[in-house]
Amino acid sequence: MLIYEADQIHKRATAVIDHDHRPIGTDIPLMETGGVTAKVYQVSLDVDLDIGYKVSVEKKNGWLRLAEQGVTKALEEMITILGQGQCRHP
Repeated sequence: MLIYEADQIHKRATAVIDHDHRPIGTDIPLMETGGVTAKVYQVSLDVDLDIGYKVSVEKKNGWLRLAEQGVTKALEEMITILGQGQCRHP
C-alpha cells in the first residue's frame, strides 16, 4: 500500500533535477521515464576538460566560446530527440 501511495504522490509531484552537467540528450528519455518535470541543465563547466583542471584554473579567455558550444550541442541533441519522437512533448 505504501508503494502505491508513494507512486501516486510522485505522479502528482513536480520533480526537478537541479544543477546537472550530465548531457541532456541521453537524459531526456530517462527523465520522461522517471517522471522528471524539469532539469536545470548546466551547459558549461568552470573547468576546460580538454586542457584539464590545473591548466584551466589560469585560463582567462575562451570561456564564452566553450559555453556557446555547450548550448549549441544541447539544442542539437534536444531537437534530434524530439524529432525522432523518442519522447513526448507539448
